[in-house]
Amino acid sequence: MENTNVVINELKLLENFNILFDNKVVLYGAGYCGTKTHNMLKATGVPVSYFCDGNMQKCGTFIDGIEVLSPQELKQIDDLDKLVIIITTDQVHLVDQIMNLIVGLKLRTKNIFTIFGLNVSLVQNTYDPRINENMRILLLHEDRVTKLRRLVEMSMGDILKLIHVTKAFLKNSTTVLVYQPGKVGSLTIAGSLSAIGISNNHVHRLNIDTKEYNDENIIKYVHECRNVLSTSHRSVKIITLVREPVSQYLSLCFQIMDGIGINIVISPGDSLMNTFVKIANEKTVYNQQFEWFDLELKDVFGIDIYDHPFDRKKGYSIIKKNNIEVLVMKLEKLNELEEVIGEFVCAPHFKLVNSNENDNKLYKYLYKNVKETIKLPREFYTHYYEGNHYMDHFYTPEEKAEFWKKWEKNIE
Repeated sequence: MENTNVVINELKLLENFNILFDNKVVLYGAGYCGTKTHNMLKATGVPVSYFCDGNMQKCGTFIDGIEVLSPQELKQIDDLDKLVIIITTDQVHLVDQIMNLIVGLKLRTKNIFTIFGLNVSLVQNTYDPRINENMRILLLHEDRVTKLRRLVEMSMGDILKLIHVTKAFLKNSTTVLVYQPGKVGSLTIAGSLSAIGISNNHVHRLNIDTKEYNDENIIKYVHECRNVLSTSHRSVKIITLVREPVSQYLSLCFQIMDGIGINIVISPGDSLMNTFVKIANEKTVYNQQFEWFDLELKDVFGIDIYDHPFDRKKGYSIIKKNNIEVLVMKLEKLNELEEVIGEFVCAPHFKLVNSNENDNKLYKYLYKNVKETIKLPREFYTHYYEGNHYMDHFYTPEEKAEFWKKWEKNIE
């Protein structure tokens, strides 16, 4: 796919909602996801002209009066009309397979998108007058309900993880805790440990603010769990990581959109790019990874990571305090540190099993588009790369210069 100009470019749809109305829309995939996408577009007011599917048993049939084409028939239609193709599967490996097939067809259209890009576009264009009023009401209602539900689920999920970690601390065995900010490669560490039979707990948040809850029993139990963690005399090994902040910021935004909801990040009617710029200018969970060490590691375990030297050249340091050992690493050096991790967890046979979540997520196409084109205020970069003592604790001047160079074209 890299050798052709036929690629998935979600930004085209985000920047030009008219594409859905000025071209014939083809839904590639006539299964459950395809039918669901059709019903959503029908309710929205976007006409669908065709389905297409590689399953020849479906070709020639009709769904809600719309014909299912074969890939060869899609090629014939493409020669006659201007098309938009929306790949309706939510499985990334299937999207890639379909793209390989589309490339082989040598279609004229370059308007190829996924349902993730479509959904982001609909949120952006909630107030477009062409969207049916009932769908607009649904999008706005869904925005409020989804935010409430997801935030409740997230809070309860944090409590459940706190309980799980507390139980591990109450056991008689050594505890390995993969404990760090979001989107810094922790799944690779946790998965690699599990692959060789080393039990570990993977968690982002243990310092839960009880002001979020009105239930006295929950508040009491959270405090009890926190007390166990801070006073336990069990041997504890903590692995934590940091990452170049701009990459971490963008990756975390997409992870939240995918895992919690697009409208958790983007307000209806706002654009994705505007949203990223606004978030970059605010102090939020999206851009506080260095403060995380004070908010979490220091508050929960009493370890001030900035009071201990960090070997910026080697990319890691080990902190020992009473019964706790902390291995601090830079994600950028991770592949060089297998031996260090193995020695830290007493597993000389340790090997990294790469788990790049972004490659397995449907948002990967839009994520790539955004990284290539987004413009963020210069102040966002200078905040980290000029005189930031948190950043300076982990990264050398040479590394910061490389980061400046990497993002030079993305500075507004």
